[in-house]
Amino acid sequence: MMIIISIGGGLGNQMFEYAFYCMFKHLYPDVEVKLDIMHTLGDNHNGYELEKIFGVQAEKCTKEELNRVSDIYPVDGAHYKYHHFIERIRHKICGYKESCIVQRDFTVYDDKFFHLDMSKSYYLYGVFANYRFFSDIDDKIRAIYQFPQIKDATNMNWQDEIRNSESVGIHIRHGDYTAWGVDLVPERFYRKAIDYLQDRMLGKKLKYFVFTDDPVYAKKTYSDIADLQVIEGNTGKNSYIDMQLMSLCKHNIIANSTFGFWGAYLNQNISKIIVVPNMPYTGCKNLFACDEWVRM
Repeated sequence: MMIIISIGGGLGNQMFEYAFYCMFKHLYPDVEVKLDIMHTLGDNHNGYELEKIFGVQAEKCTKEELNRVSDIYPVDGAHYKYHHFIERIRHKICGYKESCIVQRDFTVYDDKFFHLDMSKSYYLYGVFANYRFFSDIDDKIRAIYQFPQIKDATNMNWQDEIRNSESVGIHIRHGDYTAWGVDLVPERFYRKAIDYLQDRMLGKKLKYFVFTDDPVYAKKTYSDIADLQVIEGNTGKNSYIDMQLMSLCKHNIIANSTFGFWGAYLNQNISKIIVVPNMPYTGCKNLFACDEWVRM
């Protein structure tokens, strides 16, 4: 008997998926649980990042184990695009194997994943992008997601500025969302969120730090806002440093993004205010947000 949990997408998605894995291990410590990291290979992100950034250790499944319980073709398999097209047609007509359970909307919490017949093996495919999947082990998840020490001079300077000011981390995501046709959070949300924080923080001088994959847009659009700086340079394998710096801000304004969620979720300021757009990721039902966060 074995449970295999898929890991895929960018860093934010992987963090949700691994948190789900940790919750599963917490509930069923005697069950063999493995990760399928093959869906992190060959995509447009940075591969499997959890081990490199956070040093997490988890047993990974083999292709043979994957094929026994899943009918989802491995991303790194030969002729993946051809097989992926064929399997999509087959899934619509015939559905999935009983052992292959797919999360249809990756923002919806469903406790059925934690009430499986433990005499059988399963492949669990999804992002599990809802904090309720791991809220019972919140302290453990925060302890696992400890970033490595920042060592380069540029980011050390940003870190100092953020820590020594009433800092607000603003996350704007355009690049891949534009390519995928995902609805972008509009400018009016960010301006309304900034006004909200200024009203709540009367008497305090706020400094805004923008983290984005579209710095040209951010500089042009928000050039009229005083004390606003766009952070640049953290790309590729160093993209996670943006999330790390976001988590050090006193407050956060985030996009409809799992990356932005984790930057805000890992913020340890006890009086933090997190503002999120009241617009789910395109095609999904729920927001990437905790209950106490401000929706706007």
